[in-house]
Amino acid sequence: MEVNWIKEMRKCLGKETTIYDEFRWILKHTVRISPKIRMAMSKKIDELQLSKKKEDPTVEDGFGNICSQRCPVCKKLTMEIVRPGKAACSNPNCSNS
Repeated sequence: MEVNWIKEMRKCLGKETTIYDEFRWILKHTVRISPKIRMAMSKKIDELQLSKKKEDPTVEDGFGNICSQRCPVCKKLTMEIVRPGKAACSNPNCSNS
């Protein structure tokens, strides 16, 4: 059994909503906080949403192994597959070669 405000929220937002949309709606309609704090929280939600979308590209070796293309040592997009199950950085100045 859903609470009335949850039904109202889902009716206002529609079916295609994310947890971020629902949290923003709750902040706006149910929680009594200052507008300055609400804006800061909304900005943080936007940053979290963008960070989820900006994931690093991956490389695959064809045998089911997947790793990030970003090197954990030099932080550049230089990781390459060396052999199945093994990836190494192609940056000559990196220690992860």
